[in-house]
Amino acid sequence: MSAVRAMKSGAREPAGGWRRPVAEISGDATGWPAITIWHGDKDRTVNPLNAQACIDQWLAVLRISRDGGKNEPRVWGRLQTWKAPKGETVSLYSIQDLGHGLPVGRRQPAETRDSFVIPSGISLPLELMRLWGLRKVS
Repeated sequence: MSAVRAMKSGAREPAGGWRRPVAEISGDATGWPAITIWHGDKDRTVNPLNAQACIDQWLAVLRISRDGGKNEPRVWGRLQTWKAPKGETVSLYSIQDLGHGLPVGRRQPAETRDSFVIPSGISLPLELMRLWGLRKVS
């Protein structure tokens, strides 16, 4: 029930701050992949406060000031990006007209019957492949 409550109302900052749970789990980790948080502006399942909490958590972990981010309009919505001094990035992809689900490019096959795979102006899997330096296999 606490997960459903957090999805609907937004997660509360834990005692000790947002950084603490990651530090407890990761110990002495020194590097992180690109952190991306995705949220559709029509998502009625997960409160957008949760995306902001995720951003706050990773900015705290990487010791990045929220004020230092870049905010760019895109054809599919808005991209906010923060960069750590060591080069790690934290990004918030705010997707316009996207409900609760996985955004895939509009050119993806239309025969998918999964209601959580949603045609969009951006494809989450392809964007992650790009960020991680992966190539499509033919």
